Amino acid sequence: MHAAFTRFAIAAAGVVLIAALASFLIYGIPVPYAGYLVWLVAPSAGLPPESTFTFYFWVGLPAMLFDRALGVAAFAPWLFIAAAGAAPALRADRARLLPAAVTIAVTLFALSLFRYWEGGYAPPGRYLLDVLPLAAPFVAYGLFRMRSAPLRAVAFALVALGVIATLAYAAVPTTALNTAFDDKLQELLDAVFGASPIGWLPSFQPTTRDWYIAAYARVIPAVVGVGALAWLGIRVRARP
Repeated sequence: MHAAFTRFAIAAAGVVLIAALASFLIYGIPVPYAGYLVWLVAPSAGLPPESTFTFYFWVGLPAMLFDRALGVAAFAPWLFIAAAGAAPALRADRARLLPAAVTIAVTLFALSLFRYWEGGYAPPGRYLLDVLPLAAPFVAYGLFRMRSAPLRAVAFALVALGVIATLAYAAVPTTALNTAFDDKLQELLDAVFGASPIGWLPSFQPTTRDWYIAAYARVIPAVVGVGALAWLGIRVRARP
């Protein structure tokens, strides 16, 4: 395992160096994401002096995962299949997959500290693209674990919802661009199906004074569902 972590550290350092070199060649500044650092020191003229970071991870983390407009549950719920595959994947190949799991967890936590946890006025999940390939093994193990008929139905529903969202974004690209006052994907699904299958998900945009009451109340069943998938991976052993 030590050798695997050493290789992981070397690869991570190489990625940082390549990113710094690319930033230097393109922008003349060898600091990746230099704009975020400059914003911390000197916000743009005419805009309020708000920090890039809020450190409200109890808002950013559940919002990135379960917000009905910009959360993973809205545009790629199939990624939650990884919850069922995490434990068996780590049992099967801990040395290689533990660095991937740690990277995903650290990335989610770091992104949850951003004020614009949703990526701003941009397609949802754009901050998560960097770790998406690392989640693939855990999703694969999760699909293998979900072999009974009811669990296959759950997996099919999660994948189908992701496909529907992808088709909606492809058909109407502006659907992916939302402000705090927009919920375009849900509106489009309402128009197509008569009722949006993601309408029950919470909104973590602070548009009202008591927004957090409905948000955290609605997030409970989503967390329970993901917890059930994780329990499946931890408690249920695969058949020989």
